[in-house]
Amino acid sequence: MSLLGASASTSAPASSSSLFTFARSDGDPEQTSIKQLNMDPTPDASKFVNFHVRIAVGSKQDEAMRAKIGAGIAELMGKGDTKRTKYTIANWPEHYLFLEHNKGTLGNVRKDRYIYGSKNVKQFRSALEIIPHLYWLLTDESLHHASNCKCQYAGKYSRGGKSNTAASTAAPFKKRKRRASGCSEPEQEIARGRDGDVRLTRRYRDGEVVWAAVKPIQGENGQIYFWPARVLGTEFKVHTTPATETEPFMTVQHYVYDVKLLATGSIAKRLQTELIPTLAYNPSPDLFEIVPFSFPRDLVMPPYFAPSAPSTAFPQLDSLSLEAAITPYAYALQVSATLQQTWTLTDKYIVAGGKGDGYQGVWLGAERIWVGDLVRLKRGREALAPGVDLPAPRHGAEARTLFLKIARILRVALKSDSGSNAAVDGAAEAQCRVRGDLYELVPSSSEVVPPPPAHAGAAPLPPPPPDLAFSLVNKPATSVEFNFQEVAGRYYPGLVGHVELDKPISPVLQRDAEADAEANEKASQHMHALCGVAPAHDGVTMQAIEWFGARSAALEHSQSQAGEAMRNLWASHKEAYELGDNAEDESVEALIL
Repeated sequence: MSLLGASASTSAPASSSSLFTFARSDGDPEQTSIKQLNMDPTPDASKFVNFHVRIAVGSKQDEAMRAKIGAGIAELMGKGDTKRTKYTIANWPEHYLFLEHNKGTLGNVRKDRYIYGSKNVKQFRSALEIIPHLYWLLTDESLHHASNCKCQYAGKYSRGGKSNTAASTAAPFKKRKRRASGCSEPEQEIARGRDGDVRLTRRYRDGEVVWAAVKPIQGENGQIYFWPARVLGTEFKVHTTPATETEPFMTVQHYVYDVKLLATGSIAKRLQTELIPTLAYNPSPDLFEIVPFSFPRDLVMPPYFAPSAPSTAFPQLDSLSLEAAITPYAYALQVSATLQQTWTLTDKYIVAGGKGDGYQGVWLGAERIWVGDLVRLKRGREALAPGVDLPAPRHGAEARTLFLKIARILRVALKSDSGSNAAVDGAAEAQCRVRGDLYELVPSSSEVVPPPPAHAGAAPLPPPPPDLAFSLVNKPATSVEFNFQEVAGRYYPGLVGHVELDKPISPVLQRDAEADAEANEKASQHMHALCGVAPAHDGVTMQAIEWFGARSAALEHSQSQAGEAMRNLWASHKEAYELGDNAEDESVEALIL
């Protein structure tokens, strides 16, 4: 199964429609009402099913519901003729989900659609029910549901002259405060998205930059099989096939990712097997020799090179030739490469005793890392923790990656020349440090030192590579601490199977092997390191050296730097062309590729 043929479009409808966009939401971050639902489609012994499934954003059912809601909101706003102007909602409010309830005996299953996610209302059963609620979200900055919302569940709205008294449904759900695993402060709430990222089996996280497979873009000078992309969101899809006389009932589950192809106007859907980590692949350098010669013959600068170019200025990837695609491709690589040099701490909390600041997460280059993650380290134990009494590597572990399960991310003030603590707020006057337990990979048949007892709610270790096991290195009652710059990046379980170590796991990447054996061999080596069966080296570590206070600032910086590099390349090529210099343009070497 592949989604490479899927239309590259956003979840919003055509630009001719008028859109309502939700900048605020009463959504429940913990999605309490949704967690109570059964998502397992497996029938019982009597072939009876009772489960919910998410309706995909952009599907016909989703677009029809959003259009119906948009038309209703427009009427409440007095927008006039809704038959001539098509109104719709561009997005669901944050934490809302549109679900389909399947209930009944196989072959006679009833399907009803509901909207979940509000912390004030358990569920909405129709567009008519939710229209006044979403109108309230758009117009009331106070978000005081009980007194200002006109939906029937606020206890104030009436239909047909009869007041609705569904008190049990209208009552807000109590927000359950959860302790953030690994944080010593008991009142610290877990950051949104962290628990799911650490525990779930999905390989990629929202906001990360990855390689996305595209339909092969081929020409005389090479081919493009993967494009840098940013993950926008993820859906968990469940497909069921009823039992037949020859085949049993089957359930197929997989993740589908919405990705934004960098330096283009294209948004696409990809399966997990059609994405690979940023550090797992390098394109052939031969491609970039044709970058300067792909510029327009009239020497007019491409519009998306301009500073603050709108998204509409970037080309759509569909049907581009290699010569037309190579320029935005180089631009996209420049954005990705620049972003890999940045890092940003997130979800701050105050460490007890005033010993600096604690953080639940960090953006390390292209990757999202949390407290509770098992991460790869750049160097061996002797360099990381000098003077700490640690046992020597066992059973060939020195030829594999060393890991740290992060328990703390700390930012501590450095001592100034006068001996006083420098301000922690300045990046130059503070150092980011990580603390936790060290693990090595040993044969599963050997003696394995188990992890120390975990406190309630802590995420377990991820699965190790086949025939190997994670073995604790430091003593159970101790931990190690060192500079965060020693972290190489995320660990990717399942990238490479034990008996297939010489082959990439992605069938799309195997296709690339047929066209470029050398690049594939390098990608295979990189994947070995990313899944821990080979030590980290320069090609598979995030070289994040530039600190930003917010991820949005790092993204803007990467886009800005990439645009400046491409403008300089274009100016250099234009100057050489106007002077009649037909020699090979070497200015492309200035790009970070």
